[in-house]
Amino acid sequence: ELEKQARGEITVLNRVPWRSLGARVEATNLVLREHAFSWLAMLDDIERVMPYDLRLTKINPSMVPGGVMLSFEVVARNRDAMLQFIDNLVEDPHFHDPTLASETTPEESETGTYEMSMKVRYLDSEEAS
Repeated sequence: ELEKQARGEITVLNRVPWRSLGARVEATNLVLREHAFSWLAMLDDIERVMPYDLRLTKINPSMVPGGVMLSFEVVARNRDAMLQFIDNLVEDPHFHDPTLASETTPEESETGTYEMSMKVRYLDSEEAS
């Protein structure tokens, strides 16, 4: 009787979609991380590192293990503001590995301003410590 019951349980366990279950658990964990993440704190940290004469025109956040990957597009009237922004990102413990994707000079842009696209990994307060 015990053997028959064990075979029945094994049959039930064999029907469980183990491979897709792992993907579903990971997707659920991502949603939970997004809800637990402090988006306002992140925006405050971004504001703190931005120079006065630099304007953020686009931000694209995406959750990654251990933080958020941010894609920025910024404009400035002078190159010093862009360099100061990169320096501030490097010095701040919340931001990791800023990577320049593109830079446009006033001569190349339609607006007559410096334009820059970049990516940086943002670490929340717990991980930045």
